[in-house]
Amino acid sequence: MRAANPLLPLLGALTLLVATACGSEEGGDPVERDPRIERFAVAPEELGGPGPVQLSWRTSGASTLSLLANGNRVELGRALAAEDEVAVEVTGTTTFELTARGAGGREAVERRTVKVLGPLPSIESFSGPEWVAADGEGIAKALLVWTGVQDATELVLAGVSFQEEVTAVRTEKREQ
Repeated sequence: MRAANPLLPLLGALTLLVATACGSEEGGDPVERDPRIERFAVAPEELGGPGPVQLSWRTSGASTLSLLANGNRVELGRALAAEDEVAVEVTGTTTFELTARGAGGREAVERRTVKVLGPLPSIESFSGPEWVAADGEGIAKALLVWTGVQDATELVLAGVSFQEEVTAVRTEKREQ
C-alpha cells in the first residue's frame, strides 16, 4: 500500500479556491455577464400598407426585456427574455427598440425599422387600340383611356415602342 501524498489536501484546497475565484468577484457574488442581444429581427421589413409584423429575438445574460415602437412601450405579455417572438400591428413606418437588461442594470440595445410604403397605385381600366396606322404625313393618332386611378401622384406612359417623339395633344380629367 502506497503512502498518501502530503500535497493532495493542499492541491484540493487550491482547486476549490481557483474555482471559486473564477465564478465570483470579491465578496463571493457571481460575476454578472453583460447582457447581449444575439439576434433581433423584424419580418417583413417593408409593408405596402398598415399590417402586422413579427419581431423575434435571442439574448444572453438578460433578466428583463423592454420593447418600444417609435418611443411607445409595446406590451410583451409572457414573452421570454432569452428567446421569443411577438406580433405587432403597424400603421406607418416604425422604429422598434429592444433593450435587454442584466441583473446588475447593464443594458444592450438594438433597433430595427419597418417601412410602411402606403397603398400601391391602381388603375381600374386602361384601353386603347392594339396598333395605329400613320396618316399620309406620318402622324399616328390614338385615343388612350384609363379610369379609376387611385393613390397615384403621376401617370407615365411607358413600355411602348415609338420611332418618333410622342406628344400629348389633349388630356382631360373626367369626373365619374
